[in-house]
Amino acid sequence: MWLDVDDPGFQPPEQGWKLHVSAHPAALAETLRRAVPVLTAAPCRFKVIRSHEHLDELNSVQTPPGAVGKAMTVYPAPDQVTGLARDLADALTGLSGPRINSDRRVRADAPVYYRYGPFRARLEFNDNGDLYLSVVDPDGRPHPGEAGPVVWTPPWLDDPFAAEPAQDDAATPVRGTARPADRAASGDEPVPESITLGGRYLVQEAITINAKGGVYRAADRRGGSSVILKEALAHINQDEQQRDARTWLSHERQVLHLLRDVPGVPKVIDHFRHGVADYLALTDLGAHTLVRDVVDNGPFTTGGDRPDRPGRAADDLAAALLSTLDEVHRHGIIARDVAPKNVVMDVRGRPHLIDFQISHVEGAALHGWTPGYSSPQQEQRRPPCVEDDYYSLGATLFYAVTGLAPVWLTGDIRNHDVDRIAALLDGRDHTGVIVGLMSPEPAERCAAARELRSGRRSRRAPDGSPPARRPFDLPAITGHTLDQVIVHARALLTGQDRSPGGFPNPAGASYGAAGIGMELLHHLDRPGIGDLVRALAHWSCGLLTLKQAPASLMMGTTGTALFAAAAGRALNDDTLLTMAVGLPTPPPHRVEQHDFTHGLAGIGLGQVHLWHVTGDAAHLRAAAHYAEHLIARAPSVVHDSDVDYDDCSAVSQSLGFAHGLAGAAHFLHALHDATGDSSIEATARDYLSILSRHLPALLEAAERSSARPMHASFCQGLAGIGAVLTRAATSADPLHLDLDLDLARRAATTCLRLAPTMIVVSQCCGLSGLGEFYLDLHQATEDATYHRYATAVAAHILDRAGGTPTAPVFPDHTQHETSGGWATGSSGVLSFLRRLRDPHAPRLWIDPPKVPAKAPRR
Repeated sequence: MWLDVDDPGFQPPEQGWKLHVSAHPAALAETLRRAVPVLTAAPCRFKVIRSHEHLDELNSVQTPPGAVGKAMTVYPAPDQVTGLARDLADALTGLSGPRINSDRRVRADAPVYYRYGPFRARLEFNDNGDLYLSVVDPDGRPHPGEAGPVVWTPPWLDDPFAAEPAQDDAATPVRGTARPADRAASGDEPVPESITLGGRYLVQEAITINAKGGVYRAADRRGGSSVILKEALAHINQDEQQRDARTWLSHERQVLHLLRDVPGVPKVIDHFRHGVADYLALTDLGAHTLVRDVVDNGPFTTGGDRPDRPGRAADDLAAALLSTLDEVHRHGIIARDVAPKNVVMDVRGRPHLIDFQISHVEGAALHGWTPGYSSPQQEQRRPPCVEDDYYSLGATLFYAVTGLAPVWLTGDIRNHDVDRIAALLDGRDHTGVIVGLMSPEPAERCAAARELRSGRRSRRAPDGSPPARRPFDLPAITGHTLDQVIVHARALLTGQDRSPGGFPNPAGASYGAAGIGMELLHHLDRPGIGDLVRALAHWSCGLLTLKQAPASLMMGTTGTALFAAAAGRALNDDTLLTMAVGLPTPPPHRVEQHDFTHGLAGIGLGQVHLWHVTGDAAHLRAAAHYAEHLIARAPSVVHDSDVDYDDCSAVSQSLGFAHGLAGAAHFLHALHDATGDSSIEATARDYLSILSRHLPALLEAAERSSARPMHASFCQGLAGIGAVLTRAATSADPLHLDLDLDLARRAATTCLRLAPTMIVVSQCCGLSGLGEFYLDLHQATEDATYHRYATAVAAHILDRAGGTPTAPVFPDHTQHETSGGWATGSSGVLSFLRRLRDPHAPRLWIDPPKVPAKAPRR
C-alpha cells in the first residue's frame, strides 16, 4: 500500500511529531509534484500511498476514522518539525484533501497535519494481552500511540504549533438556507459535544462516528426541540465524478423533500456547511434504533401482542414498516437501505425509516448496500427495483423476531440460502412471509409482500413444507474443522492471520497460540500436528519473554505456561517444560482483578492445573497464595446481595464465570479438591452456597420473555454458573455441601429455550460454550437428555455456518470473517465438537488437562 523513501544519512527518533499530507485521488499527482521536492531537500523519511486505487480505499467509509486521508506520512528531525511543516504548507497551498481526524491542521489553506506518535513500531501488551502501538513518557511509561478518531497531545509535551493562529471555519448555508456564522468550533476537527453548529444547534451527544462524519443529537435553540444532525465530510467515498459524502447527504435532502408528506420518515429542518463538512438537520423520531430495541427488550413476538409489553408484536412492526415502504414507493422512490440500524423506534414503539442517502429516484443510482440486508441483485449493482426493498424488509423482520443479524461470511456460497433462513426461524409465525421476502427470486418477494398486506402469516416456507433441520455428519465436520484450525495455526506462525476477528492477542489462550495449541494437543494422531504444536509453544513462549505481558490465565502468561507444560508433557519435550516454568508469574498483590479471565481466580486455577501437569508442589503453594488474596478481596456479591438479574452485565460482574463469583468459586473448589486445605474450605462452601441462593431468581429472569441471549452464556450467565454447580454437586471433594443437580438441570432447560437467539457460535458468550455445559451435565449424570441438548446446539451452530454441510466454515465474532482463536474462533468450536464425539473428555481450561502421565497427588 505504501512506497517508502529513505534518507540514508538521517536517523529518525523512536517517536516524535510526525506530519501527514492529505489528498484525494484527483489531486494526488499534483500533491506529490509539489511535496516531494520539499521533502527530498530536508533530513527526513517519508512514505506515500502507492496508487489512486489505494487512496480510494484509504478515503472510504470502511477505513477507521484515524487513518483517513493520510496520503503521505513524514518522519522529520525533532528540530525540523515546524519549519518543514510550514514549507510543505507553502508548497501545497490551495490543495485539498479529507480531514485527518487524529491530527491538528498546520494551516487552513493547505492539507498539512501533525500529531505525536511512534516512528517505529514499539509494541506493548495491554490487560487483554493485545499488542498495541505505544509511545513512552519521560519516566518510561507506555501510552497508546495509534492514531484514533480524535486528536491526542502528550501531556508531557507542548504543542510545537501552539503559537500559530487558531484555525477556524465558519458555518455557511447550503442551497440558500442562510444561517449566521458560528465560530464555536473549527469545521476541520471532529465535532465535540456541547458546541453549537449553524448558529442554532447545540450538540448534546454523538450517536455514531465513522470516516464520512458523525450523526449527532442536538438541541435546536429556536424552540428547544431535539434534532438529528448528519455530518458529511469532504472527499470521503469520492468517485470518478468527484461526488463524495456531501453529495450523498445532499441527495438525501432531495429524497426527503419528495417524501415530506409521508408519515414515518424524517423531515428536513436545515442544510448548512461548516468548514469542510455539510450538515443536514432532521426531526428526531426516536431515541434508539430497532437494533437497540431488540438488544434491550428481546425479539418481537410472533403470536400476537404480549401482555407484559404491549406494542411489541411482530405483526404490528411488519405492517407499519410495509405501510411506510408502500408510501415511499408510491412517491417514486426505492429506499435501498432498509435495515434495523435505519429503523428508529419512538416512545410509543412505532417504527420510522431513516437514512435515504442511497435511495433511488431516477437516473443513475448511487451504489451502496448493507451486508445481510440487501438483495443479491442490489449487491450485484443491478438496476434498483421495489423488490430490493422487500428483501431488506424481510431481513429486518428476521432480525426483529430472532435477534440474529442475517450477516454471513463474506463471499460465502450460502449467503442467500432460504433454507438456512427457514431453519433459524424454526417455525415461528411469519416464517413463510420472511422466507418469501428474502427469496433470491423477485417475484416470490412480491407475493410475500401481498401476503403480508393481507394480514395472513404462515409458519411454512413457500413450498408448503415445514422447516426441517438437516442431519449432520459429525466425524466429517470435526475433521474438516480440524483442517481449518491447522490452517489458522500456520497463518498465525507466519504472520498471515489478519482476520478482524483474530484480535491482536497472539500468544494467549483466548485468541492466540495457547488456545489453538491446547486444542491441537487432542489431535496428535494426525500426522504433523505434533510439530505444529511444538512450534506454537516455542513461538508463544518466546514472544512472552520479549515483552511484559499480563499474567492472566486466558489473556496472558499463565495460559501460555499451561499450554507449554502440557505440550512438553505430551511431546516428551523437556525444553518446553523448562520454558513454561520460566514464564513470569507476578505476586498476588500485583494482580488487580479477582476474576477468572484476567485475575486471581484464573491465575490460581492455572497454577492448580500446572500442578496436575507437572507434579510440582510449588504450583499448589502459588495457588494457595492467590486464594488467600482472592478471599481477602472477595467479589462484591459476597457482601452485597443486590443483583439486577435482568441486566446481563450486572449478572456477569457479580455472579458470572468469567468476571464474577462462579469463576472464583470454581478455583477455590478445585484447589480444595487438590489439597484438602481446610483454610479455604469454608469460603469455597460459602461461594457455592451464594451461587445456589441467587440462581432461582436468575432463572426467573432468564425465563421471562425479556431475557437476553447472554442469560444463557457460559462467560456471563447460566451455563457458566451451572457448570460450576454441576462439578461441585458431583465432586468427591468433601466440602459437605447440600447441593443437588436440580438447579443445574433447570438452568439447562432454560438455556435451551434461549439457544436459538444466541448470536455467535463461539466458546466466549456463544453456542459452543453453552453446548459444553450440556456435555458437563451429561458427563456428571449419564443422562442422554443432555447429549441430545448438546446435539441441538451443534445444529444451531451449523445453521450459522458457511461452507457446505460436511465442510462448514464457522464465523468468528465479526460474523463475516473466520479465525482460529479458541474463545471466538474455530478452535473453540472444534473443542465442543470433539467433546460431542467423546463426552467424557475433560473441558479445556476448566478441568485439569489430560496428559499422558498422571501427576502424583499431595
